[in-house]
Amino acid sequence: MVDLPPKATLEKTIDGLRSNGGGTADFEISARLINGLRTEVKVGGHTLYIDGPASLGGADTAPRPGAYALVALAGCITFMFAWHASLNDIAINSLHIMIRGSHDLLPMFDPETGWPGFRNVEVEVNVSTDKPEELSKLLNVIKDGAPILQSFIKPIPVKLRAVINERRIRDEVVMI
Repeated sequence: MVDLPPKATLEKTIDGLRSNGGGTADFEISARLINGLRTEVKVGGHTLYIDGPASLGGADTAPRPGAYALVALAGCITFMFAWHASLNDIAINSLHIMIRGSHDLLPMFDPETGWPGFRNVEVEVNVSTDKPEELSKLLNVIKDGAPILQSFIKPIPVKLRAVINERRIRDEVVMI
């Protein structure tokens, strides 16, 4: 059996959010190109690395950016299952998520040839629990409340700002 987040902790947090009219999770991420495609990313007190395959100019020393997008999706769905199972007193014996996604490579170099974003993403969640009916009732709550999943589904505004040699050359909002 998997140890889930403490129900009392979650309830206290949810009560606090409700009494304060909600809340946000804010992130600031800093990325620095090191060599080839190897990129160091700082988020909070953590350091991650991104790289690409040799065929695209990398050294394959770390996952690609697209893989991290799917990692974020897997983490989000995992958290949603753990939180809602805990809040509803549903024990989870095991939870395993498999995600597959693909995107076209040529549009990254020649946007006129197509769309470079993911063309498909498949998520399979395998859960073992003693309360399958209760857990299946929560699937819509989990799907509709998962912020990373919803960011894949719905367009969100992204402000793109480019600064070259300390001179801002682009500042626009694009819909993704």
